[in-house]
Amino acid sequence: SAVAGLDSLREVATEAALRWAISNGQGGGGYVQGEVGWLDLGGGTATTSTFGSRRQAVEAVWGRTGGLRLRYRLDRAASEDDGLLSTSTLGTTAPREDGVFLRQSAEAALPFLQSRLTPSVAVEQERRSQEVARLGQTTADSLRAESFAFLAVRPGLAWTTPRLSASASIEFRQEEEPLAGAFAESTTGRTLAVEGSYRPSSVFQTDARVSARRRSFTNAFREAGRADTDALAVRWTTRATPLRRAIAFSSTYEALTERTAIAQETYVLVGPELGEFVWEDANGDGVPQVDEFRPEVTPLEGTYVLTFVPGDDLVPTIGVRAQARLGLEPERLIPRDAPGWLRALRAVSTQTTVDVQERSTSRDLAGVYLLDPGDLQTENTLQGRFRLVQDVTLFPGQPRYGLRLTGTALTRTSQLAAGRERGRLRSLRADARLRLLDPLELRLDLGTERDASTSDAFSSRSFDIRSRSAEPTLAWTPSPAVTLSGGVAYGRKENRTAIEGQATGATVFRLPVDARFAIARRLQLTARAERSNVAVEGGSATGLAAFELTDGRGAGTSYLWGGTLQYTINAFLRASATYDGRAPAEAPTLHTVRMQVTAVF
Repeated sequence: SAVAGLDSLREVATEAALRWAISNGQGGGGYVQGEVGWLDLGGGTATTSTFGSRRQAVEAVWGRTGGLRLRYRLDRAASEDDGLLSTSTLGTTAPREDGVFLRQSAEAALPFLQSRLTPSVAVEQERRSQEVARLGQTTADSLRAESFAFLAVRPGLAWTTPRLSASASIEFRQEEEPLAGAFAESTTGRTLAVEGSYRPSSVFQTDARVSARRRSFTNAFREAGRADTDALAVRWTTRATPLRRAIAFSSTYEALTERTAIAQETYVLVGPELGEFVWEDANGDGVPQVDEFRPEVTPLEGTYVLTFVPGDDLVPTIGVRAQARLGLEPERLIPRDAPGWLRALRAVSTQTTVDVQERSTSRDLAGVYLLDPGDLQTENTLQGRFRLVQDVTLFPGQPRYGLRLTGTALTRTSQLAAGRERGRLRSLRADARLRLLDPLELRLDLGTERDASTSDAFSSRSFDIRSRSAEPTLAWTPSPAVTLSGGVAYGRKENRTAIEGQATGATVFRLPVDARFAIARRLQLTARAERSNVAVEGGSATGLAAFELTDGRGAGTSYLWGGTLQYTINAFLRASATYDGRAPAEAPTLHTVRMQVTAVF
């Protein structure tokens, strides 16, 4: 097959491929494939700068069922740049650059013992050279820093059964980099990789992979400031659902050594489509400051996005991420005619989640890898988090009533260019529901929370807010297509670490109303409105502390309203329109509208 095209930028691309399939009719077969390609940019005359590239590739595969398997692939690409892609600061044509990319790989595997034991060997070679000609000369004579070459040999052994599969390989790798304008041996490395999977039944499975690498530089590159490195990567996942899924357990563990830069927090103006943060000029200087951004309250309100820009210096770090989740549903195991005290357990289900993340410069590798609490979120931590969530649900199968209790414990630490920030959250929530009549349902949400944060750089991010809240709601559902709900929300918050001039507390009253109307699979309309009154005590509240203290509403009386219309035109087209409005007490009214048409084929 062949494809060629010409666009308005004077770009011509041509590609062709030819494959020959081979089969001996005795369980063996393969193919041989050849590829060629051309790419030309620019004019192609003697007075016009051009860039050209030529590519060739060949691949051969052969194998027999339960027998020897062979694979080989060779890729080569050559390019010539007469200055079209790079010019000097004075506008003159840059020196000529010639590049050659060569990569080849070969692999052989031979199964034994009914294809259970499979030794293999793989070889990879790559050479990427970018040569620059001196001004006034036509021959290339100097390698650019981007040039690179390596040769790797990787023998391996794999064992495969219906329940167990395991493999191990060791890679010997030699790399070359430019030194004084020519290739020179830079490093030698050894990588050991072990991988396994065990699936004894449908209710249990575990997978693990461990890779360790040691990389040593030659003396010439050590004198240039390069240092030897050791790296370790671990991933282990487990899932178990025994006792008819009455117990559901899953876990993930990942560990990685890497070089990381200390990041700088910054906000980029991107518009309401992608924005999630709002800038409020607290000091009136017209210049956005990092501590003057808050999360958006209504959709499409934010016009900035938070991003982290890495610094220039890299530091060696070790990163760990571990998560475990345990769910218990006694209803799946205990029969309905069990004794009274045992039958009561059928009305309870729980879920426990533990999440640990750590990126640290600590030298105590074992302490971090084994999740020793004494080595987590210390002065060596760049990014750290510990989260524990406990959910208890009473009467999960009852449609008329139920109760859910949720407890959360969270600690976080981050080291940014501006300084260190620490946070701690403790919360307990109770959500109850009771269907009084068929169309009426009463809901009650109760909560208590302590949210503490300290920042070395910004005083508005240092607070210790303790809050209590209650929100009764009455929902009326006269038909499956219509739902109306309304209630009152009360919140009392205190800032225990407020300094002179800062707000010491706030009382929040909200009156939310929601409505939903739907025509089966065709039209759906949702509307919402809210009136809130926030009384701030003490001094003024600014920044993130003000956002947390007032639930994002701000001091005084404010209003929120909006609606969403979703319409299914046909099986392929869907249309939606969203409108949101916000009227703060001491700021202009904000309106946002978004309309969207989606095509699904």
